[in-house]
Amino acid sequence: MKRFYDASSSAALILALGAGTASADVTARQVWTDMQDYMEDFGYEITATEEETGDGLTLTDVTMTFDLPAAPADDEAGDDGAAMTTGETGSLTFTMDRITFRNNGDGTVDVVLPETMPLTFDVQPPDEGPVSGKLDYTTSGFDMTISGDPGDLAYDFSADSLGLALTEITGKGKTVGPDQFKAMMRLAGVTGHTEMSTTSELRDIAQSMTAEEFSYDVDVTPPDEPANNFKMAGSMTGMKYDGTYSLPQDVDMAEMGAALDAGFATDGSFSHQGGSTEFSFTEAGRTLTGTSSSESGEGSVTMNDEELAYRVAGKGMAFEATSNEMPFPMSGEMDEALFHIALPLGPAEEAHDFNLALTLGGLSVSEQLWSMIDPSGTLSHEPATVSFDISGTAKPLVDIFDQQQMEAINVDGGMPAELETLKLNDLLVQIAGARLTGEGDFTFDNSDLQTFQGMPAPEGEVTLTLDGANQLMDKLVEMGLLPQQQAMSARMMMGMFAVPGSSDDSLRSTIEVTPDGKVLANGQRIR
Repeated sequence: MKRFYDASSSAALILALGAGTASADVTARQVWTDMQDYMEDFGYEITATEEETGDGLTLTDVTMTFDLPAAPADDEAGDDGAAMTTGETGSLTFTMDRITFRNNGDGTVDVVLPETMPLTFDVQPPDEGPVSGKLDYTTSGFDMTISGDPGDLAYDFSADSLGLALTEITGKGKTVGPDQFKAMMRLAGVTGHTEMSTTSELRDIAQSMTAEEFSYDVDVTPPDEPANNFKMAGSMTGMKYDGTYSLPQDVDMAEMGAALDAGFATDGSFSHQGGSTEFSFTEAGRTLTGTSSSESGEGSVTMNDEELAYRVAGKGMAFEATSNEMPFPMSGEMDEALFHIALPLGPAEEAHDFNLALTLGGLSVSEQLWSMIDPSGTLSHEPATVSFDISGTAKPLVDIFDQQQMEAINVDGGMPAELETLKLNDLLVQIAGARLTGEGDFTFDNSDLQTFQGMPAPEGEVTLTLDGANQLMDKLVEMGLLPQQQAMSARMMMGMFAVPGSSDDSLRSTIEVTPDGKVLANGQRIR
């Protein structure tokens, strides 16, 4: 059985039941068979009571069971020297009350759901007691029509709202309701389109969805600690998702390396047009409350047999927090934030591109917080920025999803990839009136591990420019935050590795590594 638990797969059937037009005909039975095959591709075992009706098919007592991955091997060895395992696995089970597939008489099929559909789940962790619960799945104005033919289906759906709310949870022999454990989420103004095309080797899926609003509300009070509480509620507007997937047939998705070799791939992007969150936390008499918001945000994930890439970004963010242990509220704003990473997957015969970027731009905090650090207003309170962008090429040597290969690297002290080039595209650190910028470019000789004591020999240079450093150190000394002796030591170090820049309080340094292993600072040899 395939074992790859992906929340999007179960959410597809539970929250939106999966998700063009086509000229061919499809029947209710064929649609249900395709849905079963889709969920089984993700590792679920599905059972249901089926009843043929005059215009379609009705399912009751639908059960979806997913086997959790096996417990990791024990470090201790048995009598024969082999590693011991517990042999225990857990499981995750969902049950649903009723789903109806209705033939429309024109070659299309509608999916009909009750406005309120009770769901139950049962989780059996390998090393802990069972956890079970009940939920209500609610719909308003739900409409889903499926067209096409078996192996090439199109799902068009819309809803005024879709909701999921926890009504009961049981664990460690205790059952609590929404008065102690409240959790709900809701989508409003939903429209979507999904296309599924199946061959003997792959199931290709293209999906798009929009929602006017997504909201959530969590409120937890531990049964044994009624004085403690955690709350979080928030929403996002103008949500949009577009993505594609390729799922290989008859491959254990828990073995990700094998799945990628067989054609597994995903490429998806998400965006919203504004969001906000409120939270509060109470424990042992300590309280913390706060809010956060953003004007917009986006994210993307790409994964295939050559690359793994992840990106998340936001603009116009603000936060505020208050605690009974703080003398006043803390607040701040940030113009933009970004994190991006792209790594080659291997092993591979040739080098592939990689990238790492981070931006925390225009970060400002309240004057109340500044008053604790700088009560006299000596420092510049302008927004701070930290940003860098690094790219290069590297040849992956191992399959990072292969546990044995990764453990061998840890034991042998090897590297998972050979670094061939490295480029600092951009560097900016700006805070309290000082500004550091830089750029650089290096190549690496992996056949020479002696010149730099086990590190591939580099060749290239990096140039750094520092403005306002002396003025900042003067102010820190004046405020008593930096001892005079340490400031003098810092100035001596900067004098050794830097030369005057384009202005009075500006320093510039070019660090160069030559082909014969020399290291130069502004033309002066330091190694």
